[in-house]
Amino acid sequence: MAQKKNKLNILYIALVLLLAAAPFICMTFARTDTSTENRRLAAFPKIVADGKLNVAFFSGLGKYFEDHFAFRNQIVAVDGKVQSLFGVSAVDTVIKGTDGWLYYTASANDFQGLGGLTARGVENAIYNIRLTQQFVESRGGKCLLTVAPNKNSLYPENMPYYYLRTGLPNNMAAAGEKLRSSDIAYADLFAAFNGTQETLYLMRDSHWNNKGAVLAYNVILDALGKAHETYDAAEPRLEKTEIGDLGRMVYSVLASPEENYYYDVGSFTFTSETDDVEAALLTTENPAADGNLLMFRDSFGNTLLPLMAGAYGTAAFSKATPYPVERYMDTYSPDTVILEKVERNFADFAKAPPIFSAPQATLSDTEAAPADVGAEVTIGKTNYDANYICISGTLGALEDATDVYALIDGVSYSAFRITGDEGDNGFMLYLKKGMFNRTATEVTILVATPGGLKAVCTEEYQFSEE
Repeated sequence: MAQKKNKLNILYIALVLLLAAAPFICMTFARTDTSTENRRLAAFPKIVADGKLNVAFFSGLGKYFEDHFAFRNQIVAVDGKVQSLFGVSAVDTVIKGTDGWLYYTASANDFQGLGGLTARGVENAIYNIRLTQQFVESRGGKCLLTVAPNKNSLYPENMPYYYLRTGLPNNMAAAGEKLRSSDIAYADLFAAFNGTQETLYLMRDSHWNNKGAVLAYNVILDALGKAHETYDAAEPRLEKTEIGDLGRMVYSVLASPEENYYYDVGSFTFTSETDDVEAALLTTENPAADGNLLMFRDSFGNTLLPLMAGAYGTAAFSKATPYPVERYMDTYSPDTVILEKVERNFADFAKAPPIFSAPQATLSDTEAAPADVGAEVTIGKTNYDANYICISGTLGALEDATDVYALIDGVSYSAFRITGDEGDNGFMLYLKKGMFNRTATEVTILVATPGGLKAVCTEEYQFSEE
């Protein structure tokens, strides 16, 4: 009897070990090379990297196995279905709501009113947007901002009860009214979506459906005053074929399709090497339309793209961040620039504003009084574009500062106002390297305050070294 029990124990252990090893053993013929979780899979690590032994090889090998073991998507799918029975999501990037709704976790802080920009941070974002629009207008173009609402901002009723709202305004609640009453060209999608009784976002996706895309497209082009096909008379096909990004992340290969509307949109052709809407840069043309569009967009622009492409003679659609506004304006010569950003990333305007040469500023009094407030300035290369130098820093204890300038060779340049890890008293501006031929010069940071213009710090810089 004992001998038989031992054999059963050995058999049980062998089966457990075989099951545990199966994902590794089966990688030879069933390796996972595609992900349903909206992320890039880890690459196989190199033993030698940059001419040196890769000391992180084994940790990289572990990450590679985690992403590529056999039947990974099927295992993820089963796990997602099992955990959904208990009302929870199997992945931390997705919130499982009620009645089959899924929400993107990154939108939770906005929903709850947590971790948002301060009042000054909101002002920084709006100031930077205004500076961007003024730059585009100085180049003869129109510039329009639009913000795609988070799904739970429009449809909060299916959020889990334990995501309690603080009652504090989130970024767009604080910025929306200021944008609507400002001189900034702003297409208000919140008002448009709240003004309809239809549900225009997908249940298991973080984005609007195609009818929602048509609504956003009409609001944007109406705000620009551009004549366009409205699709009001169109009869879209309703098909149950849409597998949402959130559903795919949670349920993988077992994700269920849901209904979406499909329109026959205006004709256009891609002039870029790819027509993949997930690509970082796409270009299109439509000889039957007029106007040249440059649109900086995120994934909400995937469904806007064919609509916009059909409305303009030529169009360029970029996912690059920070927005390379000047470089792409030089390349594509647009008459219209659209800045589209999802609500949860609105703070980017205060933290990582677009890239263009800082405009010159006319100051009434360049004899600024010195102010020792602990301000700091850094001048050097930017990681985003080798054609620019970046002047950035913090204003120290100067809490009543408004506009910030850099004074170089007697010329003042307007700076962005930056919110960063150290607070809302940062600044940043970009200048083309070729603007300065002198070997060395001084950069003085000037700040407008209620008490007048202050010179808060000066730094010597070797421009020729760049």
